Amino acid sequence: MPHPRVGQGGLPDPMPAPGLRGDYRNSCVVCLRGTDTAIAVRGEAEAAIAFLMGGFGIPSEQASAIVSTSCGMPPGRVPVGVHDWGFRLCGDCAASETKPLPVGPVGQVPVITLPG
Repeated sequence: MPHPRVGQGGLPDPMPAPGLRGDYRNSCVVCLRGTDTAIAVRGEAEAAIAFLMGGFGIPSEQASAIVSTSCGMPPGRVPVGVHDWGFRLCGDCAASETKPLPVGPVGQVPVITLPG
């Protein structure tokens, strides 16, 4: 089920204005609004992709690209094994989950261990 802030095609509806650099750098992975809070998940790449898809309704191709680029790899490529995956997530999007997710300031991010 899509997150309340995700519209058709996996993009926020309405789309927020880009940041000062003209892009969505340092923005929430769900609503694309700028944020200084984040969450981290520990698990394999496939689990991190499933977390983004299941928790926020992000389409699979977009979730896969987010995970790939979060570790500096081209879309479609991910490292093997268990890793910590950090994603910027604003407090509003974290709180709108059925079970609110813990977020913290970048640098003090809570880590959720995903099933393996």
